Amino acid sequence: MILKKLICAVLGHQYVVSNNITAHVHEYRCKCCGEELTDTANGSVEKLTPKYKETNAILAEVYQRRMQRLSSGS
Repeated sequence: MILKKLICAVLGHQYVVSNNITAHVHEYRCKCCGEELTDTANGSVEKLTPKYKETNAILAEVYQRRMQRLSSGS
């Protein structure tokens, strides 16, 4: 694990989208070391903490319910 973190420190992280919360909020994971990030409300990217995980889970539920309601109402 230390070698992977060293590689990321030298070459930089290789982030890929690991979870789409909404159309504008995503969670990212580094392919090499596994570090996780998420989009925040102000448009920046922050480390994925337990607080952000909980917030993203609630946001995903609300977003899914809204999408279902909009698709069935048309």
